[in-house]
Amino acid sequence: MLTPEIKNEFMKLSCFLSPENVCRDGEASRSEADCRRRDLMRKWKALEIKAGQTVTESDAWSWDVEIDWEVKC
Repeated sequence: MLTPEIKNEFMKLSCFLSPENVCRDGEASRSEADCRRRDLMRKWKALEIKAGQTVTESDAWSWDVEIDWEVKC
């Protein structure tokens, strides 16, 4: 079930998965960026298991109009 808390976690992960954050504005090496993205995707998959359903990044971004987010990227 997608509670507001779980939706918020997906939204946070979506922020962290942006290219600017994954690559740290170009400061991270390719291997560092790849490692960071894999780690974030592992967290995403674990959250999907907790939610009991598959969620896309597009889904997460669409929720920003539904909830008063307290997301800080």
